[in-house]
Parts: sequence; C-alpha cells; structure tokens
Amino acid sequence: MSLFYFFVQGIPECMGMVALTLAYARVPLRWGFIFIAAVLLAVVNYLIRSLPFTFGFHIPVMMFINYFLIIKFTKSTLSRTILAVFSGLATVAFVEFLVSNTSFALINRDPQDIIADERLWAIIGIVQAAILNMIALFVARVMKPLEGAWRNELPGIQQKMGE
Repeated sequence: MSLFYFFVQGIPECMGMVALTLAYARVPLRWGFIFIAAVLLAVVNYLIRSLPFTFGFHIPVMMFINYFLIIKFTKSTLSRTILAVFSGLATVAFVEFLVSNTSFALINRDPQDIIADERLWAIIGIVQAAILNMIALFVARVMKPLEGAWRNELPGIQQKMGE
C-alpha cells in the first residue's frame, strides 16, 4: 500500500483505537491528544510493516505504545489500562471483521482484488475508522469518564469531549 493511502486509512483507524482505549479506561476523550497519539502509532505501524518481520508483529508493539501513552499521560491504573487496551483491540478486531466481510459481500469481488485496490481498501478502512470513533464516543457516554483522569493539562492539544 502506498504511503498516502496507508496514512489516509491508518491515522483515523489509530484514532479510533486510542479513543476506544481511553473510553474503556474511563478517561475523558481529548481529541488533540488522540490525534497526536494516532499519528505516532501510524508512523510506527508503517515502519514495522516496512521491515521484514512476521505479519502481525505490529499488533503487540502498537498495544504497548498505546498502553505506555495512557499510563504516562493519565492517572489510569495499570490493571484498568491493560483491560482497556485489550478491550480496544478486541473491538477493533470485531469491527474490522464485520466491515471487511460486509464489504466483500456487498462489492461481490474476490477479497484479494479488493485489498489490491488501494483506493477501495482505504475507503473501507475509513468507514471502519468512522465506526470505531463512533463506538468510542458511545462507550465514553455510557462509561462516564472519571474526573481528573488526565495526569496534567496538555497545553495546545487539549479538547474536552462530552464533559
């Protein structure tokens, strides 16, 4: 996949993953932080996928970075953060499975042909990312964020959502 399409799909998808993890950890969603974390995750993801590692190696690395960012910048406990990261990954996997299979059925083409079409695959990824972000907003509304969950205020990138 070209660099352009990778980031067009990857950044929103990583935003969904970070937002979901924060929502599951009951941390208020700050979209500036989420965007910066997503760019970092997408760049690391691209670098790992460019190297000759086993496919799927990027997943534990992404989970660790997500875990580290939440522990570093929030007051979330270790156990809550671990549960949030795994819950976020499970949600991403479930949504990816549903969106991919639904897309394959609706488009009625061979899955390998769809994956090979960078533009179409990026569009499917953007739909998936939008669903992930909507789920994160829903989870944040249902699982009320805790007051004072952020370790410190992050000047210039803080934006409260649903508080």
